[in-house]
Amino acid sequence: MNDSKVIVCIPTYNQLAYLRECLASVLTQELDHFRILVLDDCSTDGTREFMSKLQDKRIVYLRNERNIGAFMNWRQFLEKIDTAYFVVFQHDDIMLPQYLSATVAQLDQNRDAAFVFTLSGAIDEFGRDLNQSSPRNPPPEGLLVGQSFLRH
Repeated sequence: MNDSKVIVCIPTYNQLAYLRECLASVLTQELDHFRILVLDDCSTDGTREFMSKLQDKRIVYLRNERNIGAFMNWRQFLEKIDTAYFVVFQHDDIMLPQYLSATVAQLDQNRDAAFVFTLSGAIDEFGRDLNQSSPRNPPPEGLLVGQSFLRH
C-alpha cells in the first residue's frame, strides 16, 4: 500500500475527446493523496499519444496490447487496486472538486459502508443540462441498509 488512500480507475476506449476533460476534472480534486489509473483498451484515436505527454505523477496509464472488450478491461482494475478505497469513473464524466474528499470522509466515518454513491447529472457536448426534462427520484440520504438500498 502507498500513501494514496484512493485510486480513481478510468477505463477508456476511443474517447479521447471526453477523456481530456474527465482527467482535468479529477486532477483538480481537493483531496491531497490520490492516484488515477487509466486503463486503455487499445484505443486508436490518439489516446496513447495524449497520455504519454502528461507529466503528473498521480497518473498511471496502462494500455492493453489488444482490444479485450469493456468487461475484461474493467475487470483488470480489480488486480491493480492497492488503496483503501477506489472509484470507478467513466471516461466521459466530470468530477466535481469536492467529490473525492467527501467520498473518503463518508467512508472513513461509516466503516460498515460497502460503497458510497451520489446523484449525477447529464450534459450534452456543449455543456447544456439534460436533466431538466426528466424527473429525479433520489434515494433517501444517509447510511442505508443493503436491502433498503436495493428496494429503492
